[in-house]
Formats: sequence, C-alpha cells, structure tokens
Amino acid sequence: MDPGATMIRFTRTEPGRPPRTAGLEVDDAGEVVGWETAGDRVGRFGRTLLADELEALRGAVETAAAAAPGDLEVAAPGGAGASEQVNADGVGVFLDAGAEPPALAADLVALLRELHVDLLGHPVAALELHVSGSPTDPGTAALRHLGEEALVVRTGGASARASVFDAGSAVVDQSATTVEVDVDGPVDPGWTHPLSGLEVGAPVAGGFRTVKVDGVAVDVDGSGVPRPVELVWMDGDDGDDD
Repeated sequence: MDPGATMIRFTRTEPGRPPRTAGLEVDDAGEVVGWETAGDRVGRFGRTLLADELEALRGAVETAAAAAPGDLEVAAPGGAGASEQVNADGVGVFLDAGAEPPALAADLVALLRELHVDLLGHPVAALELHVSGSPTDPGTAALRHLGEEALVVRTGGASARASVFDAGSAVVDQSATTVEVDVDGPVDPGWTHPLSGLEVGAPVAGGFRTVKVDGVAVDVDGSGVPRPVELVWMDGDDGDDD
C-alpha cells in the first residue's frame, strides 16, 4: 500500500544522553507508524487504525482546527523535562509531557497519547530487553527482535546492569556484564541473545528492580542508520514480566 499524506504527527522529546525521542505519524488512510528510542522496547512500530479510531481522530482534529486564534496557545515547556508536540492540518500544540492541553485540543492530545502507548504492542522492527521470571523471583535477561522486518542493530562495547532497590530506593543487589554478541548490521525476526552472566536478583518487599543496557544503537526510523537508544526494564512496566 502506498503511504498517504501525513494527517497528524505527534512527538515526545526528553533531554538526556542519549536524548529520548518517540512519536508517531498517522496518514489520511489511517496507517500509523511510530518510533521509540527509550524503554524496554525500541525501534519501529505500526498498525492500521480501525474505522472508529480514524473517525475519532479526524473529529478531534476538526475540533482543534476550529479554535480561534490564540485558543491553542500554551506556555512554552519549562525545565529539563519531556515535551510533546502535535502538528496537524491547522493545528499546532506544544506542551510539557503529560500536561493538560488546551480545551479544544484535549481530545486530540488524549487520543494520540493513548495511541503512542498502544503502538508498543505492535512492533514492526523493534529490539526488546526481555526479562523472564515471575515478579517475585530472580530472572534472566535477553535482547530479542520483535516484528516481521529486519532491524539494523549495533552492540559493540555494550554493557548491561541489573539492580535491586529497597523501599527507600537504595541499591541492595547489583549485577553487571558485557554484551558478548558483537552485531553491526541487520538482525532478522526471531533473533535473540541472552545476557549471559547477568543475574536479575529477587525483589525485596516494597522495592523494585531495573535492568539497563548501555551502548546499543538501533535503526529506529528505517533509514538504515542505527542511533543510540536507552534500553531500560523495570518491574511492572507493562504488567507482565514473563
């Protein structure tokens, strides 16, 4: 299917090293493509909107576009936190991530935020930091490809660290290892690499666990050029740690 004209573009940006960026584009036929550079899944995502979803988005754009001059203006995001931007036909909104949008753009921003989260369940070519084991037991970690398209990945010099925190966010256990596989090119669907030597300790009461992988680059936009990503897993990220 030939892509249609972009109807809506939604982006989220957070300063950092590397910067965290994510977003999505919806074309006028209802095809959605998205990207993510931070989290337990990074890469490219996409799906086709259902008819009622597309109708709701179009209606929300029309409502926002009917605003009088100045009605969509919001204060420029402050501090060093994440910001969100929406661009559509006759609509432009820029605000702090998660902040309340202008009233006439509220439905549009809410729909796009929900769609952004939903897309993570529809990988096209993504790299996942997967942690197995139940939420109450020690686990193991692996990098694995999700989706049906090959993904360009670079892992040279990458490292991984698993941490257990108590209820006061103090580190009570930690394990680190290097990512032994040296990839610099496309990996195919089904590719997986266990993070050997990394021990994900059992959680403590009231605490939480994290696993982070540094030094990996992924082609998140389909250009063929990998860019630095931040792979991070935390207990309860998606409600399913199996």
